[in-house]
Amino acid sequence: MGSDKRRFVIKRKKGIRWFVGEIIYWYLLADIPTSIGLRLRHLYYSSSLGECGKDVKFPPRIKILSPEKIVIGDRVGLGEEAIIDGEYPIEIGNDTLIGFQVVILTSTHCHHNPGIPIREQGSKGGPVKIGSDVWIGARSFIMPGVTIGNGSVVGACSVVTSDLPDYSISAGIPAKIIGSRKK
Repeated sequence: MGSDKRRFVIKRKKGIRWFVGEIIYWYLLADIPTSIGLRLRHLYYSSSLGECGKDVKFPPRIKILSPEKIVIGDRVGLGEEAIIDGEYPIEIGNDTLIGFQVVILTSTHCHHNPGIPIREQGSKGGPVKIGSDVWIGARSFIMPGVTIGNGSVVGACSVVTSDLPDYSISAGIPAKIIGSRKK
């Protein structure tokens, strides 16, 4: 392993502006408590996101990658330590709640050929769309290419691997529909 002299290509452009932004966020803004911290993080992210609605809550220690491809609606609550990877576009509707340590992924590694190391097989992915008035429970994973319908609830620690219809209640690994919010 030590003699492997391959070079790894980083897809994202990481110039000086990115570096300075990371320093500002992680050393100055990431852990500021109270409403002051929320306001400062909102200013920071609203300037880098594709679109950012009004009254979006950016709590401490949130990680947003490739923010320029992410659209967040109004009154969205993001949980602490959430990770949102916008390698492909992500759209989050109005009035949505995303629990702490939720991970939203838009790409994953290819792994189908056992004769080639996984790290050399590339990646695949797709956009993620989360509707309005959705609640995603803590520590859930939203996988690439998934659409979560309006008014849906995803139980804590779920792994959403396929689309969920409007007003569905789902839970599990992989997430399965266990109910409906419609009466």
